[in-house]
Amino acid sequence: MAFYWVEIKGSARGGGTAQADSADAAKAIAVQAGHDESAIGRVRTLPYPANPYLNEIGWPDFCYQPETCAGKHSCQARRACTE
Repeated sequence: MAFYWVEIKGSARGGGTAQADSADAAKAIAVQAGHDESAIGRVRTLPYPANPYLNEIGWPDFCYQPETCAGKHSCQARRACTE
């Protein structure tokens, strides 16, 4: 399982996190969460989960800039975002 940032056009945050086995499974989770399939854009991996969640994840949200970190395998910040 991995974390994916699913871009959703028209959503308040621009997308959401899905924990899934693949990018296609993450898209399916977004549709199950009530988003229109035509509004779903790119699906990219996240190093850590970010709010909002599209399915039950069971991890706290560590990623504060998912648009920046999407597609990366580690956080791009030089120091913790909470500092």
